Amino acid sequence: MRASSRLPAHLETNALTTALRTLRRDGVEILDLTVSNPISAGLLFPAETLRKALGSEGVSDYAPDPQGYLAARDAVARWHGRGVAHDDIALTASTSEAYAWLFKLLCDPGDEVLVPSPSYPLFEWLARLEGVSARPVPSYFHERWHLDLSALETSIQGSTRAVVIVNPNNPTGHFLSRTEWHGLTELCARKGLALIVSNVDRCHFSTLQYLLQLHLHSKAQLEIKITQRLVKQHQARFYH
Repeated sequence: MRASSRLPAHLETNALTTALRTLRRDGVEILDLTVSNPISAGLLFPAETLRKALGSEGVSDYAPDPQGYLAARDAVARWHGRGVAHDDIALTASTSEAYAWLFKLLCDPGDEVLVPSPSYPLFEWLARLEGVSARPVPSYFHERWHLDLSALETSIQGSTRAVVIVNPNNPTGHFLSRTEWHGLTELCARKGLALIVSNVDRCHFSTLQYLLQLHLHSKAQLEIKITQRLVKQHQARFYH
C-alpha cells in the first residue's frame, strides 16, 4: 500500500527524542522547557468545579453546531470581552485542528505560510498534511529575540497566504513588542495576507490567576503575589 507523499518518508524516532529517552531511562533528572501541558506544569484545574459543571442540567443534550457548542462560545466571548461575540468564535478539539482548518480556509495546495523562526516545530507537518508549505523566516537575537520584519517582507511571494505567529513564542518565550505588532499588522494588511496568532499562554496565565484565588491560606496568597509580580515583570520587559 502506498502512503501519501504528504507524510514523512521515514518514521524513525529523531535524535533528540532518542537522547531524552536514554537519559530518563538512566534516571537523569531533566528540566524540560518544552512542557506546555498546563497540568504537567502544575496548573491543576479545580476538580469540584469541573464535576459541578459536568453535572449541570442539559449538559448531556446533543446539540451539534459547526462552530461549537453555543453555550461554550458564549462563555468564551464573555471571558474574552473586547467586543467579541459568540458568532466570532469557532471551537476546535485542539490548536492543531484549528491550524488545519485555517490552512484549508486560506490556502490551496502548493501555497505557503511564513513562520518567523525558531517557532513551534509541528507547523511544518500540520501545513504539509494540508498540502501547504510552512516556510521559516529567521528572527534575530540581540539581547532578546526580535521579529525581522524586513526578512518577512522580502520572503513574501505570489503563493504566500499568511504569517503564523506564536506569542509568546514557543520555544524562545519572545513577546512581540508594540512596535513589532504594529509593523506586522501593517505589513499583512498592505500585502493582503492573513495573520494567524496563537497566544495560548494567555490562557495559562489567566488560569493561574483564577486557581490561586481558590486558595485562601497565607502561604498560597504569598505565592500568588510572587508569581503575578514575576509575570508582570516579564511582560513589562518584553512588551513595550
